Amino acid sequence: MTANALSAVNVVAGYGHTKIVNGVSFDLAAGDALAVLGRNGVGKTTLLGALAGRVNVSSGQILLRGKEVQNAKAYRRVSKGLTLVPQEREIFATLTVEENLRIAASNAGSPGIDTAYELFPRLKERRANKGSALSGGEQQMLSIARALLTNPSVLLLDEPFEGLAPVIVEQLTEALQMLRKTKSITMVLVEQHADLAVEIAGNGLVLERGQIALSGDADSLRENWHDVEKLLSVA
Repeated sequence: MTANALSAVNVVAGYGHTKIVNGVSFDLAAGDALAVLGRNGVGKTTLLGALAGRVNVSSGQILLRGKEVQNAKAYRRVSKGLTLVPQEREIFATLTVEENLRIAASNAGSPGIDTAYELFPRLKERRANKGSALSGGEQQMLSIARALLTNPSVLLLDEPFEGLAPVIVEQLTEALQMLRKTKSITMVLVEQHADLAVEIAGNGLVLERGQIALSGDADSLRENWHDVEKLLSVA
């Protein structure tokens, strides 16, 4: 029996003595995707941080292809195939696009920067430009491309479409869908645009106070969209 690409088992995580994520569980096979939804402050980014090794997990398990990684350092998880694309993008602003990519591609097993240029032709056009000279959409492309050069089996994306023009969102969506189909990359997607996130992922869960309040595939979530909207409402 093949192990799941990524599993969370009753994960409790937070900062210091404060629990932000409390008992979250899910299973994702290779090529699956999960949209993590919820209001601001309910634990979405903390959950991604816990999966990536940036936030302390006080109890529960995180399994990457059946092996526990909840106690592994973030860089160890990257080497095992679990990579985070943070909301802040974290590109090197003073380096060119190509320099950013070459740093990410320096590890053994990287597919090489030509792969990034094939996925995002715009980056090839802008390869001599510094990160600070890129638009928000181009910076997001670069952030995702850098993550892909670590050769991930699991990609965690925190608000990848925030502040981007619809045409850029469409391009990024197509790229992510292609990666799932051609590379069987598993994805966990935190996104404020709930309907878009569910459409991309095909599965989703809604967090409320750090716990799963609602979960299911795209069809079941759409059937209960009124409940989803209530959980996403600020009121």
